[in-house]
Amino acid sequence: MYLSEYQAKAHNNSLETEINGSKTLYSVVGVIDECGEIAGKIKKLHRDFGGEISDEWSEDISKEIGDVLWYIAEIASIKGWNLSEIDEVNCHLEGYCNCKDISDALMQSNKATCLLMSGVQSSNDLETRIAMALLIIYLEKMSNFVGKTLMDIMDINIKKVESRRERNVIKGNGDNR
Repeated sequence: MYLSEYQAKAHNNSLETEINGSKTLYSVVGVIDECGEIAGKIKKLHRDFGGEISDEWSEDISKEIGDVLWYIAEIASIKGWNLSEIDEVNCHLEGYCNCKDISDALMQSNKATCLLMSGVQSSNDLETRIAMALLIIYLEKMSNFVGKTLMDIMDINIKKVESRRERNVIKGNGDNR
């Protein structure tokens, strides 16, 4: 699955929720929230298992990476941008994105999240696009650290979200609803 196909499938499952009249702000808050969930899992992984990623932890973290990507795709859809075009910026940024492990990739993604917030708040589309491109790079690096590709993550995420929609549990709490 390519990013543009993923974006369309992700948007088909959007509830188009707003915060203060802004769908974009809702999605930025979603990125922040889901990055926090990845952080929590990585913290527990180090606390409880010395940082060793088992198959179970790989699946759990993969689902959260997919959730961050879903919100990034939704921002692109709201803005009328093609996620594949944003990803093309990555070839210019890749050299700046060296991560030694998943924790490092997470810390770098949090910096990109701050840039995303700044870009959205100031209506700076260039800054927003760069932040989204950086986030995609870091999500891909995190995916690789858990033994997955970004394509794997997209597939896992779409299956999860479509299953929730079919079961009418798109709203609610909990990773395994």
